Amino acid sequence: MTVASRFVPTVRGRDTVRWGSSRTGSPVRASVAASLAAALTWSCGGGSDEGTPGSRVGAGETDETVECDWRSEASSDVAREPPCDLEFVEVVRLEGEIDGVSPREPVRVLRDGTYVTGTYFPGEVALWGPDGRLIDVIGRGPGEGPGEFGHPGDFAQTAEDEFLVFSGQRTVHAYSTKGEYRRSVTLPSGTAVGAAYGPTAVTRVRVEDGYEGLLISRDGVRSFGLLSERAGVGILLAAAVEVGVWSAESDRYLLRRHALPEGNVAASIQRKPDWLTGEGGAAGYWTWGLYGLHADSRGLVWTLIAVRDDDAPPGAVPYASDIVEQYVLDARYSDRIIEALTPDGDLVASAAFDGMLEAAMPIGRDLWFRRSTDLLPAVVVLEARLTSRRDD
Repeated sequence: MTVASRFVPTVRGRDTVRWGSSRTGSPVRASVAASLAAALTWSCGGGSDEGTPGSRVGAGETDETVECDWRSEASSDVAREPPCDLEFVEVVRLEGEIDGVSPREPVRVLRDGTYVTGTYFPGEVALWGPDGRLIDVIGRGPGEGPGEFGHPGDFAQTAEDEFLVFSGQRTVHAYSTKGEYRRSVTLPSGTAVGAAYGPTAVTRVRVEDGYEGLLISRDGVRSFGLLSERAGVGILLAAAVEVGVWSAESDRYLLRRHALPEGNVAASIQRKPDWLTGEGGAAGYWTWGLYGLHADSRGLVWTLIAVRDDDAPPGAVPYASDIVEQYVLDARYSDRIIEALTPDGDLVASAAFDGMLEAAMPIGRDLWFRRSTDLLPAVVVLEARLTSRRDD
């Protein structure tokens, strides 16, 4: 596969396993074995967690890169090289314990620098300090009562001292940043997706004629319109006060900015890079598909795209009961591309990765995360840096 950009490998990505609810034994211990095997598979391909272009700067090292002036250099010309290089630089590690509390997705950063993550047990949320140390484990346990949930799917901070927990249920729970349960809000249908937009959170729910966008605030829940009339497609959401509220369908590289509170489409971005060929979608025979959307504090919109590898065997991606084998198959069948765009659609930076284990995931502001390969179980928090392009 050829992408009209300079690729910056290699950053490990997320673990999508959901483990059982029993506390008998340690689900993390099983995950460690899987992660070690995945790390071995990855390293055999020539990668290394240390000294890769995507993670050049470590603790105590000096950074000689120059920040890219993307506001003056971005271009909408798809044939032109993007003006910036993209680097993921380690900020801190959230380090768990095999037989104790360990971080897992979702991961979000709060306004005061605290990190909130899921754990390997349902009904729990972990809070981690800016230094990576565990502060507390909160939550009322699994269930459908007040403050109860399964495995969280997302978090959205709507006040200095409060965030929402989305878990796929109809009920969304509000917790204080100190761990106190405050209240719950009931939606028309379940959702595991949320994005903070100032004092509100945006989400989407399945309705009879597609997907509807919702705003959640202290005053209640209100609609901001129909996001898609296609019930079988994935709907991605991103929001930041610096760039607005955006949505996209997973099989179309068409991003829409919504003017709130009515939700009218105020602007759109449609990308057609040379590697975007064939039909998009999330089914087994897809050639590409959007799987992530992010709005950052710099005023950029980021897309995460899975692209079928040119060398992939014909047919659907096989299903493997073993998660490590599934990750290996994913790397064999697909690549991951991350693009940074201005709200006008100009390409700022682009990077490609070999499968979902290598691609970072956004957690808010300019921060992303990946799983550690050398210290398990842990989550590595990364800063996405846009630097001036080098000739090497």
